Amino acid sequence: MPLEASDEFTEESRKQGLDVIRLIAPTTTESRIKKICKQASGYVYYISLKGITGADSINPKEVEKKVLKLKKVTDLPVVIGFGIKDGKSASKVKDLADGVVVGSALVDIMGGNKEEIEKHLSIKIKDLSKALHKT
Repeated sequence: MPLEASDEFTEESRKQGLDVIRLIAPTTTESRIKKICKQASGYVYYISLKGITGADSINPKEVEKKVLKLKKVTDLPVVIGFGIKDGKSASKVKDLADGVVVGSALVDIMGGNKEEIEKHLSIKIKDLSKALHKT
């Protein structure tokens, strides 16, 4: 939902004790980032790549530049999503972010062979956990 059309939704969400998670894209201007961060609660979700979720790969240098700018504008945690599909991609951004979002990779597994879902989810979660907990 565009920021400009979300006042009523945001107000009602907050009355219910719900955070409104705002997304910031690589193409979002600095002035718009400030507006978004001012309205955000909970955390700010940075979209790590241009395109659709589950596609492409992350450019850590570009993500780092944008996340550092975000952290200067907000005290909220910044999480990174889009392009995080395995331990390798998660490890590229783990030190930049306060969290990562893995979506499509898990949904793809759950849409697969029902007899194999638990096994494949377990493998994926272990891979992500191992990558994120390395020091």
